[in-house]
Amino acid sequence: MSKITKNIFANYLGVVITTALSFLVVPFYLKILGKDSFGLIGIASLIQGWVMLLNSGLAPVTGREAAKAYAIGNSWREAAIFFRTVDVFLISLSLIVFVIFYISRGWLSNVWIESSSLNSSTISLALCLLIAMTSIRLLTSITRGILANIDRQIWLNNNLIIFSLLRFAASIPLLYAYPGINYLFIWWLFVSLLEYFSIQYKTWSIIPVKINFFIFDFLSIKKRWKMIVALASTSLIWVLITNTDKLILSTYLSLESYGFYSIATLLSSSIIILAQPIAQAFQPKMTSAFTHGGIENAEMILREATKWIVYLIYPIVVILCLYPNQIIFVWTGDSDAMQQAGDFLIGYTIGNIFIALGSILYAFQVSIGIVRKHLQGNIILCVCYLPLIPFIVTKYGAIGISILWAIVNFIYFVLWNLHLLKKITKTLYPQWVLIETLLPLIMLFLIMTFVRYFFVLDGQYSRFILFLLLCLLTCVAFVINLLNMKLLKYRN
Repeated sequence: MSKITKNIFANYLGVVITTALSFLVVPFYLKILGKDSFGLIGIASLIQGWVMLLNSGLAPVTGREAAKAYAIGNSWREAAIFFRTVDVFLISLSLIVFVIFYISRGWLSNVWIESSSLNSSTISLALCLLIAMTSIRLLTSITRGILANIDRQIWLNNNLIIFSLLRFAASIPLLYAYPGINYLFIWWLFVSLLEYFSIQYKTWSIIPVKINFFIFDFLSIKKRWKMIVALASTSLIWVLITNTDKLILSTYLSLESYGFYSIATLLSSSIIILAQPIAQAFQPKMTSAFTHGGIENAEMILREATKWIVYLIYPIVVILCLYPNQIIFVWTGDSDAMQQAGDFLIGYTIGNIFIALGSILYAFQVSIGIVRKHLQGNIILCVCYLPLIPFIVTKYGAIGISILWAIVNFIYFVLWNLHLLKKITKTLYPQWVLIETLLPLIMLFLIMTFVRYFFVLDGQYSRFILFLLLCLLTCVAFVINLLNMKLLKYRN
């Protein structure tokens, strides 16, 4: 088994276990904490999305520097100084953000969040804990990116599994003993601190130079300033695109309804989560291919990464879209969640598969050092999408936003990426968009829609039987997908 294959499977093992744990605890959280408190967990995801925007701006740059130092071997000191500078910058910024949230916690708890069962002091404390925890996870994610790019992905995933077990599985007995939302957030904060120190220790035990922790080298930032600004701007725009709807809906919906909405967005986010290990495994390889062989070599690696997306994620997308209510009922056991969240799931799932495909193309752009076009595309998407959100929310609610999400991401994926590939690549236009990504998805949707007429999963089945039938249908989708790939001669 090649190293890249080992890394992909290690990444998938880590992501699948972590994602499974985060999904498995949802029924327990709903039962123990109640629906309003579960809505605060949805708010936690929203806050994390805003705070973690810096991760998308800095992690690709630190990861790229780590990959270059690892490949060349003689530029570790410069890279290490840059890593420490990023740490100091993020710690300082996190403290500022925490102070701002602490000062405004009372106003936020009374004006922003509507709850029928939680008092403002509980919500205020929850917001402060969430900011502290998310800031620490931001620092951890930056350092994880360094390890991922110096070929420590197997260790990283072992670490991820351990701390996911602590974060999620270990929280259940804690909540049975102390059934309060802030006990859960305090536990998450404690686990995040342990995770941060473990990642820091591993990283600096591998880097072959020693640098003082409190060091800030402005020149190391300035040298990479253009790429950092481009990536940070892109990240800010992308956070606006992906979280403005959630922010507006958090003021429009009650905590209970927002909790149901969060169930759908969490489940659909599994599509993006499943794509991350592929991008994580292939980005260092694309960087190395471009460094040693030019853009055509990097394009070959991009095609290889795309095959993994098509093989592993397309069947899951189709099943989520064809059986949304059944999947949510099997997952949560809550009929209210099934009825309310199922309506949102289809639109977000369709939109997210195009984001997952775009993440591979984004990794390619970072690897070859061209991110300006990505920024331009996100600006266009932002200008077209954001003005529609308030109108759609007030007129059609969350279901309207989910449909809009699917339509906008599909149009953007096709039109912008055709333009992008024509400008920056030699061998990918137009077949990467039309033949290698869209055609297999359309074929699988059409065939599985036909299969659905023979597998009508209605309310007569128990959760366990529904689970078995959904597993069977997923296996059928995987087999059909593989046959489609052979038909299209997609395999090497």
